Amino acid sequence: MAEYKISQKPEKPARPSIKSFWIPKLQAKKLNRKTATITLAVAGVAIVVGAVFAAIKLTSQKPTTPRSTLPLISSTTKPGSAANQTAHAVPAAAYQALKTAVATKNASLLNAFFAAKVRIVIIDSNINEVVDAAEAAALINDGLGAAQNPWNFNVTRDQLIGWQNGPYGQYFSGTVAVGISANGDVISVGFDNNGQINSVFVAPSNVLDNTSSSSSSGSAAGTMPPAPTSATAQD
Repeated sequence: MAEYKISQKPEKPARPSIKSFWIPKLQAKKLNRKTATITLAVAGVAIVVGAVFAAIKLTSQKPTTPRSTLPLISSTTKPGSAANQTAHAVPAAAYQALKTAVATKNASLLNAFFAAKVRIVIIDSNINEVVDAAEAAALINDGLGAAQNPWNFNVTRDQLIGWQNGPYGQYFSGTVAVGISANGDVISVGFDNNGQINSVFVAPSNVLDNTSSSSSSGSAAGTMPPAPTSATAQD
């Protein structure tokens, strides 16, 4: 009699439990969130630190004030004092016109900048006059007759202080533009509070240097031409 074997059904694999399925995913999400939180925190700290360093750098830098290329001199006190640094600025247009005028010996370029009355002092020509603006240019041209180019309008502070302390010091005080030619002629142009030229002084530098030295030693080597109130450059 034939024997029949009853085959056993293969056992089905056990289905994963809900707990074993979701826990790894939840743990992964938590890990990702934690990593993201740490990353954001680090980025935030970096931004704050960068901002702090930037603020420190900005506050540590001293602001720089552009220096004017124009002469600025005050006559209100003795040369070298603190108040000596506070003068009206020489008008830029007049300053440029002055440099061209002395280089070309054409003082008529200054006509637009003259005050109604201008004191002209030319030491070599013994000129010391208060004239109308129309007469000023001709006198200045005569005074510049021997001057040679180029002109330097950046005289040293020591030179300027020496001239201020000399017998002609009033013409190197106030709001002035001072230049010296290649052969030593000096011009000092004074401006009033309205920015107009009210005095022009011309002299050889050796005269100024000699009188400054004599003045500092106690003897006056020259007579300072007087300047009326209307023709001074003082504040």
